[in-house]
Amino acid sequence: MKIEKFSDEHYDFIVEIVNVGAGNAAGALSKLLDSRVEVKQPKVYFEPPHIVSKIIGEPSLSVACVKIAVIGDMFGDMFFILPEKDKAVVIHLAEKSIIGKKKKGPLDISALSEIGNILAGTYLTAIHDFCRLRIYHSIPELIIDMLQAVFDEYLSGVKGISENFITVENEFTIISDKGEVKSKTICFKMFLLFAPSVNSIRKLLDSFDEAKRTLKIG
Repeated sequence: MKIEKFSDEHYDFIVEIVNVGAGNAAGALSKLLDSRVEVKQPKVYFEPPHIVSKIIGEPSLSVACVKIAVIGDMFGDMFFILPEKDKAVVIHLAEKSIIGKKKKGPLDISALSEIGNILAGTYLTAIHDFCRLRIYHSIPELIIDMLQAVFDEYLSGVKGISENFITVENEFTIISDKGEVKSKTICFKMFLLFAPSVNSIRKLLDSFDEAKRTLKIG
């Protein structure tokens, strides 16, 4: 089945949802890391996987990927992809957070899975609030591999997904001044990919149209 492309109105509506999700994610991370967190205006793409992979980086780029299944009124998979250099930053921040104090097991697995779980919740909540769709997510699965290997393994084993992924490029800035004369500023970039099922795309577009009529957006 050929999937229609988003209209300009649909794209603008997605951007609005993403902005809300990103703002909520910054608030959740701020509470988790006990630091001020700011987020730049997210960049949003609706492109096939081979284009998305180029947006993220080189095929050989080492990444940490948190994969989460989406169920409910929509089905598909969400991925939170963190380049290796930014993964180290996040782990460093998490060492002083509640993650390291309360969870057992490897810190990197606990920290990245927890952050992926939080971000999934904030973005799915934004979709629910705008589109009135009931959406839930599974327990996070952490994958450490090269970028191309992550895409290849997923695409070889999945069926019935949209030919295009909704991709969000997030850039967070963490500002910590606890116990320091000067505040420390650390930035990291994280990519959110949503690979919805074919039927879910149609349902998403229909909900956009209904929400636009209800909220008089556009």
